[in-house]
This record gives sequence, structure tokens and C-alpha cells, in this order.
Amino acid sequence: MKVFNSVFDSLQPQGQWQGGKFVTYTVVAPAVGQSARLVVPDWFALEVMTVRFSLVTSAAVANRFVAVTYQQPLTAGIASTVPTAQVATTTIDYNFARDFGGVVGTVQSPSIQLPFTMVPPGGVVVVTAVNIDVADQFSGVFITGLAWPLA
Repeated sequence: MKVFNSVFDSLQPQGQWQGGKFVTYTVVAPAVGQSARLVVPDWFALEVMTVRFSLVTSAAVANRFVAVTYQQPLTAGIASTVPTAQVATTTIDYNFARDFGGVVGTVQSPSIQLPFTMVPPGGVVVVTAVNIDVADQFSGVFITGLAWPLA
């Protein structure tokens, strides 16, 4: 699996499924206290299927609410938010995926439903948290989906 920077300059197709090419990206870990971002290249739209990552929180007391958002070139919107807070000094492995109901899994590894979303060329998939501390760290960010080439 190839590791990409936050702005991708190439598409690495791994197979064909229902007309789109199945792709997996490993997003380089952002600086501490920052959100992780994947910018969709300008030659395809990305149908996001899963987003997996870990968040390690600092000792600063605060409730962090984790979310995966999709930003289009001119608009932004929340795609899916974890309904419970992550507190200080914890590590949680998050699994966001399409096509199942609600929130399942354990407190340390919850699975949260993603809505169907087609992120257009130039759009951004963002892994973020409300109340993120300057020492919190996202890591192991993997995004899978279907890349739909532009006609």
C-alpha cells in the first residue's frame, strides 16, 4: 500500500467494482492538534465507503466529539459524528462505514454509519474533532472508496 501526502497526485486503482475503481488511501498523520485531510484529485469523484483511524487524546480535560466531514469546493457539511465523547488520556480506534444501521462495536472501537456521499473532484474528506486539544493526535487514517472517473 502506498502512503500519500494529504494532496494526492496519483490514483492507485486496486480493482473494479460496479463501475468505479476500488481505492484505499493511507493518509499521512497530521501534526498534533490538527485534523487529517484527503483532497480528492481533479480527475475523479470519490464515493467514500470506509474511514478508519485512531485518536489519542492528551491529558487536557475536555470532551472531544469525533466526526468525518466532507467539504466540497464551495460548501462544507458534517457527514457523520460520534454520539459520545472521547475524554482525556484515552485512545480509541474509530471505524466509519456505509450500509449498516446506527452505532455498534465497543467503547474502544466503535463503528459509526456513514451516509452515501459522492465527494467531487477537489473536495476534501476531513477527520476532525470538536474541542480537539493542541496535543491530541490522529493516526492510522485509512480511507477506502470507489473512484468514479470523469467522463
